[in-house]
Amino acid sequence: MHGLTKISKKDIIAAVIIIAALAVLILTTDIQTPEEFYSLHPDSVAEDGSFVTLTVECKDIENYEENSLGSIVPKTKFVLNEGESVFDIMEKAMRFERIELDYSGSPNIYIKGIDGLYEFDHGPASGWQYSVNGEIPEKSCGEFFPNSGDDIVFFYTCDYTKTGGAGE
Repeated sequence: MHGLTKISKKDIIAAVIIIAALAVLILTTDIQTPEEFYSLHPDSVAEDGSFVTLTVECKDIENYEENSLGSIVPKTKFVLNEGESVFDIMEKAMRFERIELDYSGSPNIYIKGIDGLYEFDHGPASGWQYSVNGEIPEKSCGEFFPNSGDDIVFFYTCDYTKTGGAGE
């Protein structure tokens, strides 16, 4: 047994602990393929059947390049799970649609940009706002919790002072 080193009990115990920790990490991590990650299909059903509709539009901008209707996401039904905020729905929808969403804060969320269209791109008072059932809430989208059947619209405005909101 020339050239072999003796393995101590400490080395064996350390190796077992490391292997056990790796096994726990692997077994408790939800590893998803890109298809699984983006598979939050809007037609999925919540246990209680709750849903909201979501639209993302930019009709305030003349000749917006996405399409002639000024819509980034047309009115689409999404599942509403218990405890989800308007932002949670928006984030889920953007991930499903594979659309860029740039924001800051938590839970006081500020939407900076959607699909490459950012605050201040069309003037000093331009940016993203949202409405629920036609009303602009006085809360951040991360702090507003919709009810089943609510109609959520994120819209780009060139002048938030004319829409009655604070730039969210």
